[in-house]
Amino acid sequence: MAPQDAERVWDALFEAGRTRGIRPIGSRALNIARIEAGFLLPNMDFVPGERAVFIGTGRSPLELGLAWLVDFGKGHFTGRRALLAEQRRGARRLLVGLDVEGTKPALNALLYADRSLRRQAGSVSSAVWSPTTKRNLALALVEAPHFGTDNTLWAEIYLNRELVWERRVVRARVVERPFFAPERRRATPPGEF
Repeated sequence: MAPQDAERVWDALFEAGRTRGIRPIGSRALNIARIEAGFLLPNMDFVPGERAVFIGTGRSPLELGLAWLVDFGKGHFTGRRALLAEQRRGARRLLVGLDVEGTKPALNALLYADRSLRRQAGSVSSAVWSPTTKRNLALALVEAPHFGTDNTLWAEIYLNRELVWERRVVRARVVERPFFAPERRRATPPGEF
């Protein structure tokens, strides 16, 4: 659009969306909403296979919890045999949701199977304190057999507080995604806000 029309279009959009709860938000709020909804972000929660630098760091749709997007009945497609083999042997790792103790986001935290921190079980890729759910949420890639719902892991979180690094070890419980799923998200047409 022409720059001189931008303000008029902005006002019209917000007037039309008033009953739907439309409001301007920034990238931080968008990231919080994404994590609450359990949505994945490429290059944050996973590295696509064609962009992976190191062998074995690419992730399959089964590992990312996206098996519902793969149609094994449609015939041949690139990667079909590898995905069928992975499905037969069971997942070695899985991207899961975590409910983390405390209020400090566990971004990039390492996850351990026990409090002694001897056996690494995974790592956190996205984390946020959710103002909607009033919980500390995270998405993490967790190794088998630790990714079952209600399993307890331990997150090693490092915080920079007034230029001093502080280490915390907190409990993290594997939970179902999405973290927040209001009824209106599947309504067609969507209800009034």
